[in-house]
Amino acid sequence: MNSKKLLGIGFCFGIATVLFGLVHYQMNYADADAVVVGNGKDVLHVLANQKDLTILSNLINTSGLHPILEKLDEVTIIAPTNQAFDRLRTMLGDDAYNRIIRDRRQLERLLKNHIILNKESIDEITKEGELNTFQGASIPVSKSDQGTVRFNGRASVIPTGSNISTDKGYIHTIDEVMVPDRLE
Repeated sequence: MNSKKLLGIGFCFGIATVLFGLVHYQMNYADADAVVVGNGKDVLHVLANQKDLTILSNLINTSGLHPILEKLDEVTIIAPTNQAFDRLRTMLGDDAYNRIIRDRRQLERLLKNHIILNKESIDEITKEGELNTFQGASIPVSKSDQGTVRFNGRASVIPTGSNISTDKGYIHTIDEVMVPDRLE
């Protein structure tokens, strides 16, 4: 083959690669901030497949909330990471942590404090200034000048794990478990 043919083939391959990349980007990213998972996958399915959210996913199953959440048309989960649950265990001590986790009623209260019964992006939540949870709590939301979003003045949104958009909701990853006032 002569060099012109090789150059032409290389050019066509390069154009095809760029076009494929653009199509892939458009299919996977609806906007600059939201990672779209979709394709029939609901929030719980996506949550179960996030390696840094396995504790939350398992606790949702243990609590009995899974079938309830599965039936909802729209839901947003403010998702504490595995590390956040580990910090909570350290802060409370093993006995108190296990008592909450093993008491289905207490566990449900804890988890409902991280669920919104609407599909809301992080921008929508931030504009509202508060988070109304499935537990019935109203949690303040703030955004610093540097762009850090905080729930309840403490739990910070982890930008790389936020705005995961699914067919029926969003997942926003946070670095701390938001413990409701009425846990025993």
